[in-house]
Amino acid sequence: MGGESGWDDVSGVVDRLNYTEGYRGLDALGIAAKTHHVNENTDLYISFEGRKVRDESNHYQVVENRVYFTENEAAGKYAAISRENDTMLAVQGEKGSIFGDFGPIGSFSIEFWLCPSVCISGENIIFWRSSRNFKQYSSYQVIDASFMNGKLVWKFTNLFHDVDENTKDFTLTSRSNIMPEKWSHHYICYDSQEGTLEYYINSQLEDLVFTSDNGNAYGQFLTPNLGSPSKIEICKNYVGAIDEIVISHSVRHYLDTVEGSALSPHFVSTPIDTKRNGSKIERLDAIVDAEYPAYVLFFARASEYPYELYDYDQSEIEWVEIKDGVPEKEISGRYFQIAAHFFDAGKPETSPSLSQVDILYEEADLPIPPVKIVAVPSDSKVEVSWSNNNFDGKYGYLLYYGTKSGEFIGVDIDQGDSPIDCGTATSITLTGLQNAQIYYFTVAAYLLDFPDIIGEPSSEAYARPMR
Repeated sequence: MGGESGWDDVSGVVDRLNYTEGYRGLDALGIAAKTHHVNENTDLYISFEGRKVRDESNHYQVVENRVYFTENEAAGKYAAISRENDTMLAVQGEKGSIFGDFGPIGSFSIEFWLCPSVCISGENIIFWRSSRNFKQYSSYQVIDASFMNGKLVWKFTNLFHDVDENTKDFTLTSRSNIMPEKWSHHYICYDSQEGTLEYYINSQLEDLVFTSDNGNAYGQFLTPNLGSPSKIEICKNYVGAIDEIVISHSVRHYLDTVEGSALSPHFVSTPIDTKRNGSKIERLDAIVDAEYPAYVLFFARASEYPYELYDYDQSEIEWVEIKDGVPEKEISGRYFQIAAHFFDAGKPETSPSLSQVDILYEEADLPIPPVKIVAVPSDSKVEVSWSNNNFDGKYGYLLYYGTKSGEFIGVDIDQGDSPIDCGTATSITLTGLQNAQIYYFTVAAYLLDFPDIIGEPSSEAYARPMR
């Protein structure tokens, strides 16, 4: 894949990647300079490009703006800098946006790139406060993402309710300390189907909670229900830079084999047909240009059926990591699928590039032909039999016939045209043959589970029907 053959014919999913110049001028895949593109799920997108502060999805209005700009950006050409002890930026959602309306909401996610100057406790990145009446009382609802002891802590207060209007608060905390003067990508999401809040930094899972009454997967799930529309404050009492702020109705799922890998920019190939069932990947070699700590992770999976590979992140077919070119466990099937996940060093400009992927695989052995074949003629008939090599019950047999040696294209006998599917039988009596005509025969085995996989033909036998 890639190289002189290009990527177009094998590209199934290309997420946040674009083409760049790679090895010897070949087209290579690298992380796109712009990490988000507005789509139907985008609720808010602020990129700060062109030194402008606006929501490119047109769902929010800027109501407070104390933004300074810097070219020390995470993506594109510009990022925002907060230098004040007040709110750097505030936006107010219009009706129909997640935070511009009231009532129940479904899945959502919030993400941004962050480069703090010092990480002082109390510095606030995201703050939303509203009020909602329930049980004849009015209570504040809060979403708060603030620094505490070098970590970023997310608090969801009075946001999640059960059917009886009981509320439960949830807190998620980064496991790792946030490093000053270094860009990091933050992504938090609520999945309404799974009933989870998940927090990622640089595509690695930091914390996860179940939004249930008992805090585990088997409790009664609570759902978010918003009160009065209220503004979102961004970078309050914070000193540092922020870039690429996104709120979305969708949740990016990750591959089961590696935590958070699909949150990174990634490429997933279309199913690759090896033309042979049971083919096994031996190794994967790639031309990658990456400066430490940037890198590319590779995964592969296989199936005997291509349709099982089209649902890239929900299919039950397991992804297997490729380490140092070798699969961690056996990957076998007729159809292969390859995924590559790109990780930069905290800034997309350090993106690794992928110019070519070579897959070395071993083809499964074809069914072996019968060792012996015998043809016994009689009046307008020939009984053909062959040795049984179907000891494990995996083979069926095809009988080929014709009237010339080496040309098995016979027609017009009672059992049908050549070849005749004999199933697992090791003999067949052919009728409706012409007396005095020599007929030639050969037998090939095929896989019962995959009838299009046919082995080499046996030696040839011949017979002349006579009265």
